[in-house]
Amino acid sequence: MLGRMAMDSEYILIAGGALMFAGFGIALIRTAAGMKKQAREKATKCTAQTTGRVIRNEKSVTTRNSNNGRRRITAYHPVVRFTDNMGKTQERTHRVGTNPPSYEEGEAVMVSYDPKHPGTFILPKDNDGSPMLQKFLILFGAICFLAAASFAAIGFLAV
Repeated sequence: MLGRMAMDSEYILIAGGALMFAGFGIALIRTAAGMKKQAREKATKCTAQTTGRVIRNEKSVTTRNSNNGRRRITAYHPVVRFTDNMGKTQERTHRVGTNPPSYEEGEAVMVSYDPKHPGTFILPKDNDGSPMLQKFLILFGAICFLAAASFAAIGFLAV
């Protein structure tokens, strides 16, 4: 009886491991797909183009917890001035920040923007969709699926 309970708990652990890895794999792949869809939707909306100028880089500092305590992360967001299709001057801070700054102050840039909402815009060095991150998430998601399949196979062979 005790041996049977031990075997049942092993099967439960194996099945739980398989489900956990499969779920994690699905979550990673769905995240990558969502990132790609969001970047594609933004690119579809940003149909108007004009030349703008980076007037400054705004510094932002965030604090995150790490193994060694709290860590400060500094990023520089370009502030771009451009004239929209209605002749109105727009001065917008880009939501993507980098360190070091992606653009020099005074640098001319091509701005692709949404004519209905000029605050939604894309700059040439944007990686909103971060293709590298998407590939990493898909690869890691696939590895999780392989781990799930391995757990399932181990469980099937143990029967």
